[in-house]
Amino acid sequence: MHQTDTPQNSSARQDLVLAPGDGDRVEIIASAPPAVIGERLAAVIPFFNGYAPNTRRSLMTSWKVWAEFALGEGIPIFPPTLAHIERFLLAGIANGRKRATLDQYLFAIDQLFQFAGLDNPMKAKNGRMLWKQLQNDHGLDEEQDKKQGLLLEDLERILAVVSGDEPAAVRDRALLLVAYESMTRRSEVAAMKVEKLEFKKDGSGAIKLGKTKTDQSGKGARLPLTAEAMSHLDAWLKLANISDGPIWRSVPARWSGKKPLVKPLEAREVARILKRRAQQAGLNPAVFAGHSTRIGAAEDLVADGATDAQVMQAGRWKSSTMVARYTKHLRDSDNAMMRFRAKRGRLDGES
Repeated sequence: MHQTDTPQNSSARQDLVLAPGDGDRVEIIASAPPAVIGERLAAVIPFFNGYAPNTRRSLMTSWKVWAEFALGEGIPIFPPTLAHIERFLLAGIANGRKRATLDQYLFAIDQLFQFAGLDNPMKAKNGRMLWKQLQNDHGLDEEQDKKQGLLLEDLERILAVVSGDEPAAVRDRALLLVAYESMTRRSEVAAMKVEKLEFKKDGSGAIKLGKTKTDQSGKGARLPLTAEAMSHLDAWLKLANISDGPIWRSVPARWSGKKPLVKPLEAREVARILKRRAQQAGLNPAVFAGHSTRIGAAEDLVADGATDAQVMQAGRWKSSTMVARYTKHLRDSDNAMMRFRAKRGRLDGES
């Protein structure tokens, strides 16, 4: 892909040329503002539709952000050098972008390199060291670790407070318990369908997922649920008269129960429900995010003695990296110094 010598402004014409590894060339003539560049790129990248819908939207948004930055800085949209990407990251940090957002930008840029059959400088050792240094210098690692897991004891506290027959309360009790036990991401919670539920004779059950972030084949993971979770779930489905389609739906403020609930919850609403109910239970909502039930469940499993492999299987992680990161504060007793001091006893002689 190359950039023509045109004035650097938001409406400048750009001739963007992608050269994929198989030798074919795809030209994108972007005569419109860079706001549509993400859509133009999506139209020519052959593996784009293989992504989950949320990932596709994220890629298009990220490409737009990168294109606008490149135009404004007078640098090629593609291929960027390591110095160009560093400038982009520093600008994002200066504008208050979170690490998760910057990671999305880097992923989107990497997809362009993959399509063009070129080496991404961020994947080389210098690039990896640069990104790590920026994270350390600007506290991005600390920022990621601020969010806490919603532990079972926290969930119990919420369920005790969110009581009664009010429809939103019935839904939220079921939603939070199912999200915790299934260790699902907020997008996976929002995408749950009645048709994918399994009710067993003993009261327990399971939910089968469709295409997810880590399962693009759509084979679907089957996630078991306790009788308690299924009981809350069944109560919600009966109250809302839901027999097919999305399980979790928006409840209007003055819903009488006569009209069907048709609007599915979006992923961001799952996070809002968690925060709102946490605050209602006297917990600090600022420390929780949409994936807090997933993190908290992993922490509880590790505290209960589960191995990394068992937690990976339950949470469908492909490596132990995220498990170790989420549960590192629980592993102090495994620290060599802590084990050594425990063996030698207190220095002051007290027991």
